[in-house]
Order: sequence, then structure tokens, then C-alpha cells
Amino acid sequence: MDDKPKQGRPHQGAGQRPRQHDNRQQGRNGHDSRSSRQEKFAGVITAPYNFVPLSKWILHPEWQAAVSHDLPFEDGLCGELTIEIIAETPILIGSEKAAGSGAVHPYRLPGGPYAIPGASLKGMVRNVLEIATFGRMSAVDDQQLALRDLSGPTKGDYQKKFADTGSKMDREGQRQKTFIALPETGWLKYANGEWRLTPCEHARVDHDVLDSLLRGKDAPEDAPRPFRQIRESSRSESQQGSDEANPKLPILKYQRFIDYAAKKQSKPPTWKFLHVRCEMEDQAYAQRHSADKNGQHKHLYYRRVTQFGGTHTGHLVFTGQPGPKKHMEFLFYEGAQPREPITVPKEVMQAFLELHNPSTESNNGRRPPASVVWDFHKRERPYGDRGTPVFFLREKGEIASMGLAQMYRLPYKLSLGQAIRNTQKQARQGEADFCEAVFGHIAEETDNGLRSRVSFSHAVARGQVQPQFLPATILNGPKASYFPNYICQAQSSPQGDRLRENGQYTTLMSEEARVRGWKRYPVRGSHKLQDLTPDQQKNRDIQTQLNPLPAGTRFEARIRFHNLLPEELGALVWALNWGGGDRYRHSLGMGKPFGMGQVKLDIKSCRIVPNQQERAALTHEEYMARFTAYMEAAHAAGRGGKSWCGSVEIRTLLAMANPEIGKAQPLEHMSQSERDNPFQQRKKDGLVLPNYPMEPENT
Repeated sequence: MDDKPKQGRPHQGAGQRPRQHDNRQQGRNGHDSRSSRQEKFAGVITAPYNFVPLSKWILHPEWQAAVSHDLPFEDGLCGELTIEIIAETPILIGSEKAAGSGAVHPYRLPGGPYAIPGASLKGMVRNVLEIATFGRMSAVDDQQLALRDLSGPTKGDYQKKFADTGSKMDREGQRQKTFIALPETGWLKYANGEWRLTPCEHARVDHDVLDSLLRGKDAPEDAPRPFRQIRESSRSESQQGSDEANPKLPILKYQRFIDYAAKKQSKPPTWKFLHVRCEMEDQAYAQRHSADKNGQHKHLYYRRVTQFGGTHTGHLVFTGQPGPKKHMEFLFYEGAQPREPITVPKEVMQAFLELHNPSTESNNGRRPPASVVWDFHKRERPYGDRGTPVFFLREKGEIASMGLAQMYRLPYKLSLGQAIRNTQKQARQGEADFCEAVFGHIAEETDNGLRSRVSFSHAVARGQVQPQFLPATILNGPKASYFPNYICQAQSSPQGDRLRENGQYTTLMSEEARVRGWKRYPVRGSHKLQDLTPDQQKNRDIQTQLNPLPAGTRFEARIRFHNLLPEELGALVWALNWGGGDRYRHSLGMGKPFGMGQVKLDIKSCRIVPNQQERAALTHEEYMARFTAYMEAAHAAGRGGKSWCGSVEIRTLLAMANPEIGKAQPLEHMSQSERDNPFQQRKKDGLVLPNYPMEPENT
């Protein structure tokens, strides 16, 4: 995901105002306009990122067990490389975000010049070397993801978990083909050191019935209908104010209900108003709902609240408002026989908490809706000691998953880490791969961790440079849950840009799911910020204003190395200069999805000292040749005689570093509006993110 600006104070020099950036220059690079390119690529998935395929084979060098800071290799090398970094598009390694402004300023040394932190350089070079040396993918947030898909080729995976069909009686005694919701309901509570769920019964409440309760029997026709108003306002998500004011979330319903109930009873608002008396149908029936596109009415099976005031008691429970068609809420009530609490399995509770964590995924600059609702219940406790109302599914009699709505996001069977391990089954535990041997690694389960034998200084900007002032934009973080992009699709067409006819998407519900590979932002030789939609322009809370250093800025840094083998020093050089290919570029810092941070690295000088004085030092080009020869031999031995430089992985990696190839690619996010969601539409159409073009062989 793209780098996120940190919160805090800006690091802008006193009296220094960033220069206004002339956006007109962005239209002079000979590229298609954004609108024409979107029209050209309307039938495909586009993204500013793509993937270098993840190899099953992992290279564990034969010397990895002997690596040490204290015991020198006989042919080991120490020394220093001086490199120059030239920014070919504006570059921004964020410092601190100015409080309340959304502005991000470039990092600078205390009281000194602007700079690129050494850690940023190291991370950039390490990622290239991980891919080039066929390392294991380990630096991944092994997060729990979830599925909620009601349309397209994966709807079966989701719907068969949540609904069944059967023949049920309607109120007139006629049998109807009916959808039967499978989730049960209950109260979730933490008690005596564990999470427990007490099941309960539930009925459905129509918004018109709720409005009649709040309006009163004698209300005039033009009296407010609060729930109808919420339903209508959900046609477009509110972009103003807090997340909790979003009409698509249930929090607004809770607040409206107790406010209107308090006004009607001339009492202060209290959550006790959620406990109500009502009349219900004697049992569940097949209830007629809206017609489908063929004019056929569908039936849903549930028990209905007919009016308020009566012999039954229960608690009103509100869930999200995904659109104006939703017009039902819930009443949780006790059945004839009290139900005993059930201990929630630890893995189920862990998945629930991860999916309701604010840091799990962002949504256009807003907190994930599920986390907002969960925080509301934890903070307000509208049901007191009963706990939080939840919906849950069982498998083999045990609680298997749960959520805060009837059609909740279903946790995948696999995490990202498990999908990675499905590909890299050949990784040998306790042994370092090539990159880990050079840059070090942390061993979580053993004491065999390694310190890095390479260190990077800050890269200090040369000359007097001033930041540019760019228009506000939004930093959309790509979501790993979007499986058409992130998961290998076994049923894709030969062209790889869509599923074959009648094909099904592979998701993390499959035990054999595999990730696409190493995510990278290909360079394209130019930059263009993402335009704001009219609604985004109104909401300054989700906007970010970038102040990068201009193209042409030069930096100088030093790389110190200790006790590297010749092949390892050659690997470091190869990762810096792409094997001596002058046309290749690195990508660094914020704004990579927009083409910012494209840089060229040059090795200006080197000092190499062999551990044994009688050995003569070679040039850095000669050490790089030693590395490529080693990789060719190791790759041929590990992958059936195939060439390393001709492999799909290396050719794709180099293609992503070639701006001439990037210029012809649609490297931009798909534009989304309130009425047009291309992500959902592409999924309905069975499309897949196309593989990135490969660098021609022998170039």
C-alpha cells in the first residue's frame, strides 16, 4: 500500500512557502488525457500497481549458515559506495503532517537540508533484491480479510453460507419459493475472561412501523418520517462531518430513534427506549418483497412485528443502510425457553476483532464502517449488560463466524500469509534466503536472527531546493481483499485479463488460493495526481496536499558494507543500478500511484577492502558479473536448467522499472463515483488485472 503520512507538526522552514506547481506541464508529456484513457480501457481492470509473480523456488545460499559479523569470510569484503540519486519526477518522503491542514512536507534533517532517510533507501533496494534473488515473501501484514459479494462470479461462495431456499407458507396459506436467512442472532459479551454469546430469537420491523411509533397515531400527514428520511438520504453517502453521521451506518438510526422517542414522551434521551413492547405475527411466514428484473416477486422467510404496544417485549436493533431499498430493522427477543451462553472460539473472536479494527482497511479516507459501528457499541453500550447484538453462523454445531449485520463480511478461510505459503512451500524454516543473509532478518521462533551487513546513510539533497505545492488529492490504499487483482485466478482466459467462460473466481475461501506476487508500482516517466470527485472536493478531512521536492533534485548517500562475499556485493550493485541497465528507474516515497518518486541511481565512487590484504579488489562491475553468474548457475540448478535473466520474474521486474514500457500502460486507479462503481462492475464481468508486460529477452 502507498505510504501514509504521519500525524504531527510540519517540518517546513520558517518563512519558506512551497512553490506553486504548474499542472499544465503534466499535459505536455504526449500521453492520452485521463478521460480518453479511461474510455480506451473501459473493458479492463486498471491499477497503478501490478505484480511480479511469486516463485515456488526459493534460493537459500550455501553460505547462509556461516554468515557472521564477527567471523570474517576469507574472501569477504568491506567498504563503502557513494551513490547519487536523481529525481526524474517530484519526490516526497513525508515528514510530519501539518495538524488540521492535510499537508505533507518533505523530510529534512533537523535545522538542515532536505533528505531521504536511510531506512527508505534500504527498503527500496531490499525489495528489488528480494525479488531478483528469489527470496521468500515475509514482510507482509498477515491480516484477516473478508468476503461480502452479492453479485458476480463469487456470489455463490457467499450466498450459500447466508441463505437457503425452500417452500414456505405465506400468510394466505399458499406455499412460496422462499429465501431463508441462515444467520442466528444473539448477544456478545465479555465475562470472566472470555467472550460469550447468548443466542436469542429475532423478528423484522418495517421502517413504516417504526415511523408510526415515533409520529404517533394522530400525527398529520406532513409530520417527519425519520426512518424514511434516512432511507432516502442513503442514496448518496454523506461526505460531511464525522463517520458516525453517515446515513449508511446504523448509528444515525440509533440517535434518531431515541431523540424522537424522547421528544414524544417529553423525557431525556436514553437507550432504554430501545426496549419496546409490540405485537408480532404468531410465526414466521414467507413475506412478499420487491420484484426482480423479470417481474417475479421474491419471498423472504421471517416473523414480522405488526405494531408497537402489546404483549411481546424485545430490543430494537439497527443495522446498516446500504441503499434506499432496505426498509427493515430487527427486534431481538427471548424465546419461550431461555438460552445458555456459548463460549466463542478464540479463532472466531480473533477474526471478528481483526475485521473490526480501524487499521484493517481504509475506505476513501474514512474509517472502515464495521469498525465505526463496533466502536459505537463498545463506547455507548446501548443495551447495557446484555452486550452487543450480533449475527452468527454455525458449522457442525460450533460458532464459525459472526458480524454486526445479518449479511456481514464473512472471514476468509485463509489469511494472506497462508496464501503466500501455498506458493512458497519450499521455504526452509530456520535458513536465510539470499536477501536475508545480506540485509538480516528477525527470527520469531528461534535465536538465529541476523543483523544487516549493509547500512545506508541519509541521502542529502544538494543545492538550494524548495518544495512544490500540488493540488489536493486522495491517497487511496489498494485493498488486498480485491481478489481479481491480488489472487491468482486459475480459471482465467489465455489472455489473462478475464475469467474464461463460466469460470469462477478463486478467493481466499479456497484452501489452494495463491497470491499474485510482489506488488510494485511501475514507473512511467511522468506523473499525474488523481482528480477529486465533486463530493471529495467538499470533504477536506479525506484530502491530502503533497509538497514534494521538484524533478531534477539530486541527493547523495553512502552505503557501507561489512564482510560481504563477492556475490553479495555484486547483488547489492545489481539492485542499485539494475544490472547496469541505464534505462531503468527505481520508485521511492509517497505518491507512487501517481508516478511520483521515480529516481535514477548512479554509483559515483566505491572503496572496497578485501578481508585478506593479499587479495586484490575488483571493480564493482566485476563483482556484479560474479553475482549474475552465480544466479544463472543457481537458477538453472533449482529450476530445471532455465535461465535466470530470461525468467518471467526478472523480465517482469525489469519491465516495471522501464518507463518506456510504463508509458503505454493504464497505470491509474479506476475512477469511482456514487453512481458508478467500476470495481464491482469489473467483478460482475469476471475481469482480472492483466499481467504486466515483460521486458524482451536479451535486452
